[in-house]
Amino acid sequence: MDWEPNLDDYKGKIFRTLDVGAARRANYNFALECRKSFKWCCENSIRIINKENQRVFMKLNNAQNKLYQKCKEQMEKNNQIRLVIIKGRQQGISTFCRAMILWKLSYYPQTTGLIVSQREKDLREKAFRGLIDMQTLKLQQMPASHQTSTQLKIDHGQSGYSICFGEWAATEGQSRGDRYDIVHLTEVDYYPDWKKFWAGLSQSIPNGNRSVVLIESTSSGRKALWDMYQQSLSKDSPFDYVFIAWYEQEEYRLPAPADLELTDKEKELKDKFKLDNDQIFWYRQKRLELGSDIMLAREYPNTPEEAFSVSSNNSFFDFNTIEEAIKQEEIPDNSSPLVLGIDPSRMRDKTALVWRKGRNIAKVENLEPMADTMYLARVLYNKIAEKRPNFVYVDVGGLGSVSTIGSERWGSWD
Repeated sequence: MDWEPNLDDYKGKIFRTLDVGAARRANYNFALECRKSFKWCCENSIRIINKENQRVFMKLNNAQNKLYQKCKEQMEKNNQIRLVIIKGRQQGISTFCRAMILWKLSYYPQTTGLIVSQREKDLREKAFRGLIDMQTLKLQQMPASHQTSTQLKIDHGQSGYSICFGEWAATEGQSRGDRYDIVHLTEVDYYPDWKKFWAGLSQSIPNGNRSVVLIESTSSGRKALWDMYQQSLSKDSPFDYVFIAWYEQEEYRLPAPADLELTDKEKELKDKFKLDNDQIFWYRQKRLELGSDIMLAREYPNTPEEAFSVSSNNSFFDFNTIEEAIKQEEIPDNSSPLVLGIDPSRMRDKTALVWRKGRNIAKVENLEPMADTMYLARVLYNKIAEKRPNFVYVDVGGLGSVSTIGSERWGSWD
């Protein structure tokens, strides 16, 4: 696919000429340019209703342009797109994904697409309705030979069959036997059983062959999006990640008062991310609206790490306290007792061991999964006997309860 087509303007030619043959040729050339470039199609054919309730062509904003460049890079390199998108609120990412599905369905026959939203019926219907509205507003409409509240079939005048689902495919079996060329999974952190769902769906998506998978969500802690983000960090994974910070959105700013006084944290943000006072003032107003730094980090993160650093307002430790602790310089403290924290594996994950002296982490170990808990207990016993920590804290069960073994109870090992 040529991502950089000739940008001749065919829109006017279609509607100004009275020559039927010329109109058909112009219509064909316009469709050809749309097929060549997704971005050109957005800015010359796909129309949306903007925030001012105006019907406008979809000119990509900064966040969408960043996502487009990553899509272009992956398509040219791997002949497919596999992206995990970490984002803030109202940045146009869902609109971008719907537009890409519509583009593929309209100009590439025998394409099958899938949109999956949250489980709530009204939310998934809203996601699909956005695609239908975009199809209706499109300058060069492709006739829909079949349409329901969850399905759209576009008639290409040949055997090509294009369909898009807007329904929840919660069970593994629902995606078996199907093939999807382009998939948009939105707000995946709110799916009830992500691992089971993705295990079934992923086998229905062909490798290469210009297939597209776009997974996006605002973070709700270390859930589905976190899992896919971690996978994308592996050099062996077909997935890459895209993080789109709130300040990349050009309209996220408010006129700052001339006497605006910045807090120490705001000064740090301004220097670190090269922000201006209007952006800082907008960010401050969002903090007041949302009521906490936790909600602000979730809805409008500055970094991927910040997006995943919090899970709820009921966190035991304050987010800012944790952030400040991470920044502290290491101070050697060999006189403090040796403390061992253990998070045992639960069948599939690794067992984590953290050795600490005072406020400093001395060593972090990961043990491979062990199905036999008695064998794991023996391995841990040997490590404890070798290092002789003063205290051992073990996370037990699945509830986060803690067992404590201390030298006061067991006697000194010296």
